[in-house]
Amino acid sequence: MPTASQLSLTNANSLDNGMVLALENDLLALYIHPKTAEAALQDKRNGEWWYTNPHDGTGKARDKIGAQLMVQYYEDGLPGEYSSVTHSIANGQFQLMKTETGIRIVYTFSNKKVSLDEFPAEIIKERFDELLEQAGSDSDREELNKRYRFVEAKNSYEARKMSDFVMEKILNIIDNAGFKVEELSGKAAEKRDEGMDITKPAYLEIPLDYVLDGDQLVVSVDTQDIKVPPQFTLSMLKLLPYFGAADGDQKGYVFVPDGSGGLISLNRDKPGASQYRTQLYGRDGSLTLEENMDNSAIARLPVFGLKQGNRAWFSVIEQGDGIASINAEIRDKIQNYNIVYSQFNITPNDQMELKGNNKSNVFPVFPQERFRGTIVQRYFFLYNDRADYSGMASTYRNYLVETKGLSKKQQGENGDIPFYTSLIGSIPKQSSFLGIPYTSQVALTTFEQTKVIVEELLSRHVSNIKLRYEGWFNGGITHTIAQKISVEKDLGGASGLKELAQWLAAREVEWFPDVSFYNVYTDSSGFSATRDAARYISGKPVQKYNYNPANYQKVDGGAISHILSPSKIPAVVAKFAEAAGQYGLTGLALTDLGGELYSDFRNGSMIDRQQAASIVTNQLQGLHDGIGSLMMLGGNAYALPYADHILEAPLSGGGNNIIDEQVPFYQMVLHGYVNYAGEPLNLGADQDSRLYLLNMLETGASPFVLWSYQPSSMVKNTAFDYLYSIQYTDWLETAAQLYTEANEVLRKVSGKSIVHHSQIADNVYQTEYEQGLSITVNYNEHQVEVNGILIEARSYIVGGAGR
Repeated sequence: MPTASQLSLTNANSLDNGMVLALENDLLALYIHPKTAEAALQDKRNGEWWYTNPHDGTGKARDKIGAQLMVQYYEDGLPGEYSSVTHSIANGQFQLMKTETGIRIVYTFSNKKVSLDEFPAEIIKERFDELLEQAGSDSDREELNKRYRFVEAKNSYEARKMSDFVMEKILNIIDNAGFKVEELSGKAAEKRDEGMDITKPAYLEIPLDYVLDGDQLVVSVDTQDIKVPPQFTLSMLKLLPYFGAADGDQKGYVFVPDGSGGLISLNRDKPGASQYRTQLYGRDGSLTLEENMDNSAIARLPVFGLKQGNRAWFSVIEQGDGIASINAEIRDKIQNYNIVYSQFNITPNDQMELKGNNKSNVFPVFPQERFRGTIVQRYFFLYNDRADYSGMASTYRNYLVETKGLSKKQQGENGDIPFYTSLIGSIPKQSSFLGIPYTSQVALTTFEQTKVIVEELLSRHVSNIKLRYEGWFNGGITHTIAQKISVEKDLGGASGLKELAQWLAAREVEWFPDVSFYNVYTDSSGFSATRDAARYISGKPVQKYNYNPANYQKVDGGAISHILSPSKIPAVVAKFAEAAGQYGLTGLALTDLGGELYSDFRNGSMIDRQQAASIVTNQLQGLHDGIGSLMMLGGNAYALPYADHILEAPLSGGGNNIIDEQVPFYQMVLHGYVNYAGEPLNLGADQDSRLYLLNMLETGASPFVLWSYQPSSMVKNTAFDYLYSIQYTDWLETAAQLYTEANEVLRKVSGKSIVHHSQIADNVYQTEYEQGLSITVNYNEHQVEVNGILIEARSYIVGGAGR
């Protein structure tokens, strides 16, 4: 905890709205209201103001929009929610403190004290019936019926055991129905449910720190300093949910990291689509999921922002991103503001079902430990021509360069773009002998056949080939735990692998043997699920499953792999790196280490996702330093400084209907620093090579194919039947032609940053690079005219300097 002292705010530097100067530097001044804890930030460079909360609203509306923190919790297993307005500020339960670097506000949360004389623990039947009749809504009536039980012998209703939060809710229902508590029962003080202590409010204490860092605001919560009462489980924490909120008159958009990036227009009427939520880095696979209806794109960057008019703010989650979600809401009939904010899963929970006597009950279960790290969020403020998603992308790129070690790649002037080829070596296939089933390995592409494919590409003038090779060791593509290397003999064995490496090097083809560290596909002597797998909260080993796309249900027997505990990854990586030394590897492809993230809820040695991200980051650094160039699938933010190539980078979004426009924010951050490609050309949803080319040109991506030498029919009736079109001969000519056309354009911007991107007409987009070159893409089925220049249907033009 930082050293802190009581802060006394005087009126010497106060504003007309009662806010008082609390903190300042040469560029910014932070004011805080001593009665509401609301903060206002003045940018001294231009006189612009930014507020943690809007200024209007009363009653229940103010309880929301006036909050700096909102908390979801469980008390004795029952859910509840706190607002810093209603449950801290309104009770005068907060402290303003000065720290060595900034300001700390300590919020003490509790419900208002409910005494035995106030709470109607017993209501006579006649009055209860009247209360039901006068209740404001069906949900209020349902709540009353749920919280009281009828006792026939007394002809009255008795309160069940409930939390302070629920009791306050009941009192609000009674008040809204126009009743006074004393009217309902003369015996209110005579009954107390067993175990229900309604005379003591529960206290929860959370500190919120503000620091000014140059022209940026840094907000943090040190969860080590959170005080949680014994009967409480702190579940979720929403941080500054109304910061920089845009009201119903503003024009602009909310930016969210949906896939490549998404824009949500302010104040746009969208019935049934007023909220957005996504968990950073995808869902935690160490939490159970019986049905999977979520097809949304993974958010791989811990960023979000909001543009209104000629100004914008942009936020980066510096710490706590592993447990964070991004939420956005647009103005609707209930609230008059457009907002975007972060939410942190302090204590995850699973659902457990208990069955008996023809009944089933579902209740939450929690791990033994909660997150105890620090949450840190940094705010940037952008104006005029920088106040858009292009400015946000530039800001985040510079941030990664300055703080995370992201560096520009040394690519020669007008260097050829990469051509990514992923080849599948050996796969398992079910066979039978005399009616007895067994699993055998089938070679889809041997080392010698790899040479044939590469020669075919080179002969068609495809250059700068980056070759990923899957399924080359320890049982093929579903290999055993990667702590030793046994090269598949049916592919050519160890000698064949070494000879292939030399052959490729002689032709300047960089190659990346693929390995999975998180996913352990096959039990072996080196792996024990009991000892080595991550654990669900229930204590069972974590497994990855297939889900039926028709009913979204988990497929029986559909477990794909076990998930290795993050605590085991360093030892496994070290053993693999040692074994790899004898093969002279200079590159490595990582199936899962750069794009998947898991907790381990093992009792006594829990690892949360933030800790897991730290473990993975250290291993990526070690592999990069020890082996060399790294190729990754997905590319989460914490992995980017160590990634040389990213495959299956997000080039679009997940189809969330609240998103108005997908933008290549991810690519705008990385172009010139990390090479990337989207999904494989031959496995795309429509396999439209022209559309694929246009998307490459708009986003600066390179082509990517996933091939085999053997016919695609070889994967039929296997777990890999989704690889329905992988024989290289079916795609060779198309891929070579696509590369030639794309390379002619994109080699001109090799190593250059994207400085601006915009939609200039319906389905027409322009991408501008440093030093002035631009690419304008027309996705329409008809020609369009842009600035006096015709662009043919499904075509593009190249303009600007360096054309």
